[in-house]
Amino acid sequence: MADVISIGRSHGPSAGNHVDAYMEYRNLVGDLHGERMLPEAEYEKLRKRAADGSKRLYVNYRNSMGLDCRAVGPASKCFCGHRYREHDWLQYDTKRLSCKMRGCPCACFNLIPVRGSADMRCTKCKHSYTEHHAGNKKCGKSCKCPGFASSVSCSCTRSYDEHATVIETKEDRLKAGRIVDEG
Repeated sequence: MADVISIGRSHGPSAGNHVDAYMEYRNLVGDLHGERMLPEAEYEKLRKRAADGSKRLYVNYRNSMGLDCRAVGPASKCFCGHRYREHDWLQYDTKRLSCKMRGCPCACFNLIPVRGSADMRCTKCKHSYTEHHAGNKKCGKSCKCPGFASSVSCSCTRSYDEHATVIETKEDRLKAGRIVDEG
């Protein structure tokens, strides 16, 4: 709370609004444009599209028993190493949330359940997930690992290999009897 008060006192009463605007921009646009801002008209169009609840995709990390263990948000990390906000989350019709970062082979967002700078190692070859190919998950080192696997478990007690990243529309969730938000 002291940090919020000091921002208001040292930078004026609108400083908090600027921080909020920055965070909203970063969550919608991601790190794609580096230092170049989107033109205002293009950004407003993106904001309106993001606010359209009828085109919302629900992205969850679901275990093999059907439990949604984690909801994916803008800062969630993909197996390719990029955040959800850097994937094409506006692909409502195809549900193919490919990575927008230049040169990334990721065809669809796939949550890697790590936090911060934590790492996840493959149980087959002991190499980091970052050393495995984002597309086919094969190890990039000269080992014979057929693809990334991990025994790291979630709070549901199931391993990484017993989870999948599931992308659904509101209609998909309602048909399956799952909870949706208002809007």
